[in-house]
Amino acid sequence: MVELELSNYLKPDDIGGPDETMELEFLDEGKIIPKEELPYKSDKDGFEIAVELADGKKKTWTMNRTSQAIVIKMFGKQTTDWVGKKVRVIHTKEMVNKEMKGVVYAQKVE
Repeated sequence: MVELELSNYLKPDDIGGPDETMELEFLDEGKIIPKEELPYKSDKDGFEIAVELADGKKKTWTMNRTSQAIVIKMFGKQTTDWVGKKVRVIHTKEMVNKEMKGVVYAQKVE
């Protein structure tokens, strides 16, 4: 049997319901996506990085700036140092462009 993936991008529902958490492992150093190539309007470039979910599925995480700041505090600014390390993420709901949406955030691990 073949299981098809409709999206290779990490979605909040991949984590579970709102307020659920999961550990992800970084698989590569990621890449900067020019703002003109983002699928949404932004005045800043984006950042994508490959991660492996707890169930073994591989996804691309478009990290928001808040998550980037948390991971930088944990592992440093050099994303090559992130490869093989794990981070806990949470699925939360917040207002995005005047609409409640699910969002994925990294969490500090003490």
